[in-house]
Amino acid sequence: MLLTYALVRVEEITWDDLFLQAVVPAAAYWIYSSLFALIDAKDFFPQYRIFPLNGRLNPVSESQVVRNVLKQQFCQFALSLIIAHFEHPCGTDAPQLQVQMHSSTDKTVLFASSHIIHFAWIMTIVRLALRILAAMIIYDTWYFWAHYLVHKNSWLYKNLHAHHHQLYRPKAYGASFNALAETLILETAGAFIASRISGLTSRDTIFFFTFSTLKGCDDHSGYNIPWNPISLWGRITGADVLHHSIHHQAWGMKYNQAFFFPFWEIILQCNYTGPRNPSSNKRPYKNKYY
Repeated sequence: MLLTYALVRVEEITWDDLFLQAVVPAAAYWIYSSLFALIDAKDFFPQYRIFPLNGRLNPVSESQVVRNVLKQQFCQFALSLIIAHFEHPCGTDAPQLQVQMHSSTDKTVLFASSHIIHFAWIMTIVRLALRILAAMIIYDTWYFWAHYLVHKNSWLYKNLHAHHHQLYRPKAYGASFNALAETLILETAGAFIASRISGLTSRDTIFFFTFSTLKGCDDHSGYNIPWNPISLWGRITGADVLHHSIHHQAWGMKYNQAFFFPFWEIILQCNYTGPRNPSSNKRPYKNKYY
């Protein structure tokens, strides 16, 4: 007796998926940022530290940053559950593939079905990668233009974005240290729009949100560790921890405003092309907004 395989479409989504969609990115945020806090406390990898220990200090305390981020995450969690309640009231999701096994004695059927299932899984992975890539491009477009606007408009900067730039020396746990309105507009709305337009399923969305969260923490970590796998994407595209650390300096705020890809800032010529040394004290321009 041999086994054959059949593909069935699974369209069920549970509240467990929706709960994980809200909780997993937040858990990843604190686990990953805690690793960098430990690295800082124990002075591990000083050769990869971007900012000197005796450099300029942030005007906000660690406890202020942590309380602020927890408030942001609580609001995002509540909002995500509300949206999920109205968006998936009956527990549906985009179709996914699942394998079921059936008994058979036909070797030809077994040979054909095994090749079909292998091809199907490959195509599923390819489609997932393309959806994730589309979500990244959409999110990056939203993020860049919103970020660009709050730096161009003095009122928006002073009332929204200046809050985040109190972290002159970025910290991983301060990646979401924002005014609440900015978090909802820049991060939450952008991620929601990107996941919906790109057609991500709820489980795809868990991966996308979590990866975006980890990258945000990494961009604010203050450590350029070459063998860190989370940094790999930024090293490929150029939007890495050095890229964002330059943006957090007083002399670099009008540059490097992208998240996943630097193509918009290259088009608008607001990508920093000087030496990639965020700890430099040089101020190549003056801006009345900062």
